[in-house]
Amino acid sequence: MNHPTSNVISIALGACAVLGAAGVVLWNYFYESRRRVLLQQEISRLDLTVNQLRAELEAARPCRLRKSRANSRRSSPTRSFRSFKTVSNYDSDEDEFFDFSSGGDDEFENESTGPVDEALKILLESVDELFKTGTSESRREAYSKLTAYISKHDPTSGILWRLAKCCHGLGSACAAMGHLDQRKEFILEGLDYAKRALDLNSNDAEAHKWFAVLTGAYGDYLGMKEKIEGGYVFKTHVEKAIVLRPEDASLRHLVGRFKYEVANLSWIERKVANTIFAEVPAATLPEAIEDFKAAHRLNPTPWKENSLFLAKCYIAQRDYSEAVNWLDDAASIPVTSCEDELVEVEVQNLLSSYNGYRKKNS
Repeated sequence: MNHPTSNVISIALGACAVLGAAGVVLWNYFYESRRRVLLQQEISRLDLTVNQLRAELEAARPCRLRKSRANSRRSSPTRSFRSFKTVSNYDSDEDEFFDFSSGGDDEFENESTGPVDEALKILLESVDELFKTGTSESRREAYSKLTAYISKHDPTSGILWRLAKCCHGLGSACAAMGHLDQRKEFILEGLDYAKRALDLNSNDAEAHKWFAVLTGAYGDYLGMKEKIEGGYVFKTHVEKAIVLRPEDASLRHLVGRFKYEVANLSWIERKVANTIFAEVPAATLPEAIEDFKAAHRLNPTPWKENSLFLAKCYIAQRDYSEAVNWLDDAASIPVTSCEDELVEVEVQNLLSSYNGYRKKNS
């Protein structure tokens, strides 16, 4: 305590002993007056300091911008994923999580943000060819090529959503081997890339799609409330993507996934959703089937997981003979990726449970 304040307190205490209650009032008056004076002095000092700092920052701005650009090229391409607590961090105003295999044959544009130089065009074409292979090795190679590029160059939305897709595929490979914690790390890293792609180009359908897909994958690690909130994030980004690319088979599949999950919400999940939001989106199994069949028509090659979900819709409707037909269709499609391996396990498990319905109806 400083000296002037001590004197004030001493005087006030003496007055208190003599005058009682009146002394207390007097002490409060002097103390508050002194405190206001000191506070005003401190505010004036801080105001001067802030103005000085503002002037220094404005003077240093050009240098900082140049340094930031240089550092972004040298920095590690893998951003920290530990800062992602919930997917709603990305879309607090747009809010069941759904993962899917990248089984749809996507004919990707080389870049959606404008002309690209020849080297970048060649890189993107080579990465897209690696995606078509579907193996863990090809995904790792694609990931290495893309991260090497952004360590030296400013990323584009096309680079970033491809990195998000790589992370999803590598996470699926981890899941196939039972490494669920590593899968989570890849999912969060991929979410970061997808978010950055959207920051660069909010009209990139692939960026919206992979943000939605990775949001769905992250739902496996969340509680019911966060999972339901994430479902709205998922739905919003799929809808934005499908407006930009209405004939994309994988997007119709994702819409079907959302409707399938909503139609199968349990009573308690629906109550939780109604508590969080005004109303749960209306969706039925026939609507989900319509979207899955649209994806089946639009996709140029057979899609194992899409057939599995058609079967699951018919199982939910208790149309077991039709479900077996789609399970047979899924089983007939070769396994070509880590995601397909997981799908095949589920297909065979369901066939063992419902196989009798084909025999009975044959």
